[in-house]
Amino acid sequence: MQTANYFNYTVTVLGMGETWKGGDVGRSIGGGQKVRLLKEAMENLADQEDLVVLFVDSYDLIFAGGPEEILRKFQQGNHKVLFAAEGMIWPDKRLADKYPLVRSGKRYLNSGGIIGYAPYVNNIVSQWNLHDNDDDQLFYTKIYLDPLKRKSLNMTLDHKCQIFQNLNGAVDEVLLKFGTDRVRVRNTAYNSLPVVVHGNRDTK
Repeated sequence: MQTANYFNYTVTVLGMGETWKGGDVGRSIGGGQKVRLLKEAMENLADQEDLVVLFVDSYDLIFAGGPEEILRKFQQGNHKVLFAAEGMIWPDKRLADKYPLVRSGKRYLNSGGIIGYAPYVNNIVSQWNLHDNDDDQLFYTKIYLDPLKRKSLNMTLDHKCQIFQNLNGAVDEVLLKFGTDRVRVRNTAYNSLPVVVHGNRDTK
């Protein structure tokens, strides 16, 4: 919240004060409660065609830039929904071969960061009918790996960490770039300046 306030994000914390029933996601599958909460939140926003929604995990990330930068980078890609990407597949390694090949960049979906136009995000999360302790990343992965859904929803991954930087398995490709007024995280593999820095799994 400190970095969100610093960069003037409008934040809605989903599930604040609600008991966590999504399992121990640091050790096993889980996190479905996040999808349910987002599904409930999106019902009131579903018809706002020009609204761009950013959904991120709550306790293991910081913002390194403002919403204007995220919006500009997202719109440059001409997609309707963009998921964070990472180099390690989770939770089902058997799905690796079903992922589209990428010439350069991270190949696998990470559910800790999602940005997209409200009707499209709503379309995805409205398909959720599982339990709070089912796996959110597996849910999103199965939708993304369906070629027809991927095309109709115009979905892609942030392969080169333009917006989302997951640190798990990638700490060695990230360095701090010191400017005159602030410091940015720089991904040296893709020469990008990610805006959302996510300390997922053991990198918190």
